[in-house]
Amino acid sequence: MMKSAWLVMGVSVLLTSCATLEPEECKTADWVKLGYSDAMSGSSVMLSDYSKDCAKAGVTPDQTAYMSGYNNGAKAFCTYDKGVEVGEKGKSVSDLCNKPGLAEEFNRGLEKGKKLYAKQKEIRVKKMSAARSRKS
Repeated sequence: MMKSAWLVMGVSVLLTSCATLEPEECKTADWVKLGYSDAMSGSSVMLSDYSKDCAKAGVTPDQTAYMSGYNNGAKAFCTYDKGVEVGEKGKSVSDLCNKPGLAEEFNRGLEKGKKLYAKQKEIRVKKMSAARSRKS
């Protein structure tokens, strides 16, 4: 159950990280939710991309609404636990969390996660090496 939730979240991160909007979507976009979603996926601010996409429809993104959602999403994303999660996967995020009040806890978790990732990688390498030795 938990693995499937992480899988869904990972797929949504991949989809959001290269997000574009169709001209019709620009007309009905909830800019607060879009900003929040971008931040929760670890993405940087996507407003310039959305502006290009929406220009085709004659729509200008609501920067204030988007940034409100993005900033709230950043607060929800940039936690110790999320830092551990990102680090354990050997990933990094944009400069989203490199802001006063957000960076400290997230980076502390990220360091712990990176150490866990390195340890897991070391174990995998040892197992692979041992398996090769047995085959020889």
